[in-house]
Amino acid sequence: MRRIALVALMLALSTLAACGGGTTTTGGGGTATGTGTVPTAPSTTGTGTVPVASCDPAEFLPVLKRAFDNEAQKLTVVRADVRRCRGGYAQVFAIPDPSVCEPGVRYCYDAEQVFLRAVDGRWTIITSGTGISCDTETTPAMVAACTALGLAPAATTELLVYFMRGEKLGAARRSVPRTAGVAAAAMRQLVAGPTSAEAAAGLGTSIPTGTRLRGVTIAAGVATVDLSARYASGGGSLSMFSRLGQVVYTLTQFPSVTSVRFSLDGKPVTEFSGEGIVLDRPQTRGDYEGVTPAILVERPAVGEIASLPLRVTGTANVFEAVVSYEVRDGTGAVLAHGTTMASCGTGCRGAFAQTIAVRPTTARGTLVMFEVSAKDGSRINVVRVPLRFAGG
Repeated sequence: MRRIALVALMLALSTLAACGGGTTTTGGGGTATGTGTVPTAPSTTGTGTVPVASCDPAEFLPVLKRAFDNEAQKLTVVRADVRRCRGGYAQVFAIPDPSVCEPGVRYCYDAEQVFLRAVDGRWTIITSGTGISCDTETTPAMVAACTALGLAPAATTELLVYFMRGEKLGAARRSVPRTAGVAAAAMRQLVAGPTSAEAAAGLGTSIPTGTRLRGVTIAAGVATVDLSARYASGGGSLSMFSRLGQVVYTLTQFPSVTSVRFSLDGKPVTEFSGEGIVLDRPQTRGDYEGVTPAILVERPAVGEIASLPLRVTGTANVFEAVVSYEVRDGTGAVLAHGTTMASCGTGCRGAFAQTIAVRPTTARGTLVMFEVSAKDGSRINVVRVPLRFAGG
């Protein structure tokens, strides 16, 4: 009897070791954790089991809720939209509850793009943002993620260049040969001025013809741009503020740049032009609200081929943060219309993002963004962006 019991005990211990050293499993062989069940895969070394993160949307939801739920703003992530998931990386969109808005300010978001990496069987966030693109990301973590997800960078880099639409800023999209020096590439495109197509779409520039880029350096979030002295020539105060705003917006599109210092012919500028504009500190987008339109559309930008569904992003400073939109085809017929919410409004600038389902009937169309006047219901702060649909 003792020998039988001893054999049974040895068999039990052997079985327990083969199952991972006594780990309790639930849900089909996964270990129970604070973020949900994490499946396990057989080990190739024969020493146990190796955690493998699941691509089930339910696995991402707790991670996204911890990152983005905000009780003060009444933001609640209710769904994880998994776009790509393989090789230990994932591209997911955090979808918030659209019915919950903060009264008065109305904090509402369409979705937040998130890239994640699996570490020891658990998903961790690499980065997030609606404007993130594998065509422009250069950090090792994002290059690895984009490669694993089949989103390896293209041979070209997509950049925004900020010109003027009348007396306010407007965005154009340019494609340049792929480069790690995206700030310098964007500045070279900016000083070259708008193309004929961009000019036909209503874009111009306040930067004098003949301005040359001497260099751009970035340190601790501050870009120092060195331009030729021609940059400061001619024009009144509006022209001077506009050209400064064009540079600041163009450089601060990149996550590594939060503010900009100016130099002319290698000499730091603390007072710009005969207008006496003080530049004794790094300049931010907020310093150029006066030349920023009430509704700034950054995607789709002039020159961009619009993919479907149509993704619209930008910033706005409008009444109660409500931004209205229409998508029209080449004949002027309305294909879609509605409203989206900026993250702030009525005296402050906030970001907006909206995905619009449309079925184009022509190769080209127009995106119309506007604010409805609280005074008389008329359309004000209207922005029109020409569209060229993919395949058109």
